[in-house]
Amino acid sequence: YISADYWWLIYPVGGCIVLTVLALNLLADALRDAVGRRAD
Repeated sequence: YISADYWWLIYPVGGCIVLTVLALNLLADALRDAVGRRAD
């Protein structure tokens, strides 16, 4: 558990995770647009 003295450690880690997921989503979207979608 996180002690009350170290609550601020969660924010940088959480921010890095959010930014990583966002960057991967944007990269995957750009890659999908560049390669082209399959016609269903």
